[in-house]
Amino acid sequence: MWCGASLSVLEATPIPITVKGEAVAEQRHGEPEIFEEFISWVEKEHREHRDVAYYAQKAFLSQRYFSTVISQISGKSAKEWIEEAVVLDAKKLLGAGKLSIQQISQILLFPDQSSFGRFFKKSVGVSPNKYKKGLAFQSPASLPMSS
Repeated sequence: MWCGASLSVLEATPIPITVKGEAVAEQRHGEPEIFEEFISWVEKEHREHRDVAYYAQKAFLSQRYFSTVISQISGKSAKEWIEEAVVLDAKKLLGAGKLSIQQISQILLFPDQSSFGRFFKKSVGVSPNKYKKGLAFQSPASLPMSS
C-alpha cells in the first residue's frame, strides 16, 4: 500500500469534507476504508481502468462524492493516484530494459505509442526513450522508481 502509515493518523483525526468551499460534514467512519479500497483497486486495475468514474461506480458512490473523499483523505485527486500508478508501472517496465516502448504502450493499453509518449513526457518531464536511455547509464541502486 502506498501510504498505510498515514491512514492511522487520519482515522484518529476527523477532517471536514468540503464541496465548493463549504464544510459538509466531518469525515465519516468509512471514508478511510474507501481510500484504502481505491488504492488497492488502482494497484491491480490501473492498466485497464484509468477513469475515476469506474472506481466510483465500483465503490457504489457518485463520482463527485468519491473524488471529494479521495482528495480530502490523501491530498491528491483520484486521477492523480491513477496516473501515478500508470507512471510507476511504465518506469518499472522501462527500467527492466527488455521491452520496446511500443510493447510497453501496448501492455499499458494506450491506443498507440504516441499517446503513451505524450502521457509519459507530461508526467515525468522526459520522453520514454530518453528515460530508458538515461537508465542505461545509472547504477541499479540509483534508479528512480517513484514519481
